[in-house]
Amino acid sequence: MTPPNLPQYVGAPNPGIVIDQGIPDDVWSQGLQPNFTAVQPNTTQAPPLTFNRYESIKQLIQTRDKLDKDAYNLGISDSNQVSEIGFELNQVNNGASQFSFGYTLFYQSNQFAQRSIPYLFSNMEAAAQSAYNRPPGNILMNTVTFKTLPSTALENTDSGPEIIPIVVTYAMSFILLFYVTTMVRDREEGQKQLLILAGLDSRAYYLAAFIRDYIIFLIPCAVFLIVLKAEGTPMFVDSSPAGYILLLILSGPPYILMAYLLSFIFTRSRAVGLVMGFIMLILVFVPYAIIRFGCNNHISITAAAILSFFIPVIALQRGLAELALAWTIGYPYSASMVFSFHFPILPIFLALIASTVLYGSLVLSVEILMNANQTPMKLIRSLFEKKTPGGPANTGDRMETRVEMQNVNVDEEVSNEKQRILGSQQSIDTMHVCGLSKEFPLQYSNRRRVIIDELWLTLRRNECLGYLGPNGAGKTTTIKMLVGALTPSSGNAYIEGHSISPYSRELQRIVGVCQQFDVLFPDLTGREHLQLFARLRGVENVQVAVDEIVEQMQLRNVADQKAKGYSGGNKRRLSIGMAAIGHPKILFLDEPTTGVDVHVRQSIWKAIRNLKKNTSIVLTTHSMEEADALCDRIGITVNSRLAALGTAQRLKNVYGKGYKINLKTKTMSTVDQVIHAIFRQFDTGHSQVRLLRKLGCNLELEVEGSTLGKLFGYLQEIKEPYEIVDYAVAQTTLAQVFVEFAKQQGMEN
Repeated sequence: MTPPNLPQYVGAPNPGIVIDQGIPDDVWSQGLQPNFTAVQPNTTQAPPLTFNRYESIKQLIQTRDKLDKDAYNLGISDSNQVSEIGFELNQVNNGASQFSFGYTLFYQSNQFAQRSIPYLFSNMEAAAQSAYNRPPGNILMNTVTFKTLPSTALENTDSGPEIIPIVVTYAMSFILLFYVTTMVRDREEGQKQLLILAGLDSRAYYLAAFIRDYIIFLIPCAVFLIVLKAEGTPMFVDSSPAGYILLLILSGPPYILMAYLLSFIFTRSRAVGLVMGFIMLILVFVPYAIIRFGCNNHISITAAAILSFFIPVIALQRGLAELALAWTIGYPYSASMVFSFHFPILPIFLALIASTVLYGSLVLSVEILMNANQTPMKLIRSLFEKKTPGGPANTGDRMETRVEMQNVNVDEEVSNEKQRILGSQQSIDTMHVCGLSKEFPLQYSNRRRVIIDELWLTLRRNECLGYLGPNGAGKTTTIKMLVGALTPSSGNAYIEGHSISPYSRELQRIVGVCQQFDVLFPDLTGREHLQLFARLRGVENVQVAVDEIVEQMQLRNVADQKAKGYSGGNKRRLSIGMAAIGHPKILFLDEPTTGVDVHVRQSIWKAIRNLKKNTSIVLTTHSMEEADALCDRIGITVNSRLAALGTAQRLKNVYGKGYKINLKTKTMSTVDQVIHAIFRQFDTGHSQVRLLRKLGCNLELEVEGSTLGKLFGYLQEIKEPYEIVDYAVAQTTLAQVFVEFAKQQGMEN
């Protein structure tokens, strides 16, 4: 064939060039495939070059012999016009690498001299010269010219097709690190849970995160393509851009979803960098090394598609390598080749699409398990637990770890609460909890620990219920079940008639949650926080609701400032406002005044009292002063059970240590007389007296089993005879009652 518009071959009559490129696979060792250029004078009588592929050394020699004969027969033998009829080795490729030498270079195999191209051509010339009997004076001068390069082969090596795929793949793997870190940090800091508790569907959360991350993924992809185009990289400019663009676009979704799946194995964001760096090194370089060096860069289309399906990182590397290889061997991808099953790139595209479906399904499945408090590791362990036929785990292996309450009888009000729930009056309550229980399996054991054991409790309309207990009593676990963050092991609860199992979208609209620690978005203003949560709850008039909370929580001066600049008190106010916006039917406040000063505490108390006019509130706190000031009723949990229930005054009366008497006499001579008089009056079978402190004329005594009226009456009676200057009677504080219950909190057996 005669390619058009080729430069003329200097030194031949009617000069022209006939080019034929062949790839003799069975000739060259170690996978090196040379391209030969056949050069001959082109005249009208010159026979066409009819073969397109050199299959062997023998055929190569026969081709050269034929060209020599043609030249001789045509009389092109003028000694003044030397014809160069020969072969020129101008290109060698090895897989995805191409070495362009410009002219000719020897080829070295096992033996340098005897197997080189110059040696081969020299022998061919000698054979051709001796084969013909030429007339005297008409000598054919066939000259084999081996031109040297102006620089070394290494300096003229185009290593882009070899390096670009692996370098780009490794660079893009760092984006995975960002994705995993972001997802883990959202869970670690509670932002994801806060949004979901406020009414955001978990699928919407992942969709929004996916859109954000996909845009981030496309930015370096666009930069990569622009750089290739600007630099005029041959492997890119000579090929159809469709292959590169589609490969990068389709690589994004499985990349991102695989990162989301990997994020589930982490609980702390600080561990992501080291572990993910090691994982990415393995995913990027181990398959590359096996394919490149173990398989000599030859892998079947099916194998490449399967690897791409399970490991999207490999898909990007193989796709770039295939595009580079096609250009290297002289057949760069056209638009039609990109969409043809005869070439490897289309199966890789389809594998990436299938991989997106696979990883998307896995992410949603694991998310469902996480919502049910079943981590992937817990699920795997559950497969190996011993089971009884047709039933749950063996009774002998399922040893529940319960800590029974010691020396505490069932509180009368707790029993009445259960009967009230079972009766007909439960419908008037905002919430009623029916035998709610939660237990967790102990790690590396078939035993289970009971955190909440059959909780029966009601929350009345516009009531503030204090839910107290020492650390480990199950308060936080109870709230997590009631707001849908945990699934109960048994029992149920109903909020405005809606069951918490399963937790419905409607419940998320009528339940507000303020967690113990402030979970905010640093770059959003306070007003933007309130607008976000108002929309999540479906508030119709968002602006009115936001303005109301801003006034109620005293955020006027900072509402339009970014949350990262808020003081601790303002962060707490904003967190409560986010939970209370839209007037939810029930509001859970977990330690609402933790870490704030007295002034802020008083303002929060005032806001809670105002909120109670339209909302029922469950308040957990370690401040007995706060519980006494805000709560209409108080429940105290000890050892996973509700131990006491009632008003603050009832708890003081029933579980308190009676009353404390502080008095002062005029002279020390009457001090002992006062002590004897009080003991004689109140230290009987029905009451008890203890002397707490005696210092000069000052006395402090504790009286149990008496009433406030009797104490005041008797002290007034002995005031003048015993020269009592001043006295005061104080009831046992709620804090003292709580301390007595906390002492009964047992240790795990």
